[in-house]
Amino acid sequence: MKKIKVKFYGTRGSFPSFGNDRRAFGGNTTCLLFDFGGKKIMLDAGSGAAESISDLNDEETLDLLISHLHLDHISGFVTIIPEFAGRQLNVYAKTRSGVSVSDAVDRIMTEPLWPVSPDMFGCARFFDMPSSFALGDVKVNTMESNHPGGATLFRFEYGGKRIVTAFDFNHLHGYDEKLVEFARGCDLLIYDGAMSDDEFLIHSTWGHSTARVGAEIAAKLGCRFIVTHHSPQATDEELFREEENIRGICENSVFAKDGMTVEI
Repeated sequence: MKKIKVKFYGTRGSFPSFGNDRRAFGGNTTCLLFDFGGKKIMLDAGSGAAESISDLNDEETLDLLISHLHLDHISGFVTIIPEFAGRQLNVYAKTRSGVSVSDAVDRIMTEPLWPVSPDMFGCARFFDMPSSFALGDVKVNTMESNHPGGATLFRFEYGGKRIVTAFDFNHLHGYDEKLVEFARGCDLLIYDGAMSDDEFLIHSTWGHSTARVGAEIAAKLGCRFIVTHHSPQATDEELFREEENIRGICENSVFAKDGMTVEI
């Protein structure tokens, strides 16, 4: 049976967050690396992208998928593009509000915000992402998220296994059932747990979800469950406590930590 490995380099949402009470889970924003039998695909380039560099030294080409263009998912471009000079970085994202991923990267990597532009390195190629496509032997399907400005959920299929990612996702207005249908048959669901239940009552329009709702969805699907996109304010103690709570709903659950690797 073919194996899939997933490594988390950044597991916070909104902005990086560091401190003595956040060491266990880490403080970088979203960045994951999938290894599909040697085929590497990165998902999002938050500040955690800087931590991925040493694991990519042998990669002549890397495919990078961007869920949406908010800063906590693209700030790492200032790190990863220079590191791929002389190699090839293929970047896929959907155009949002008339702004392509190329436009967004150009905006943050230009004076006065940043002193070097992507063109200086000649490695990045930008593509408008279709709804479904293939990267080598990996099939990629997408679903639109319930998130301000839009975001992309992904279903990766490889070797008879499926992984679904759903961060920057709000479960309201029937999107929980849409996700169940999109993720049906998946082996692993990686989910947005940015808010506690109490926080969600106040900020339900912010485009995020809770670990509890994600665990309920994973229980329906009968799959493994990983929570990510943690609130930057959440401490290790709070996250460990919530992790224990949701295992009462979906036993095979874990909260992602910076540097964590899982295999399915």
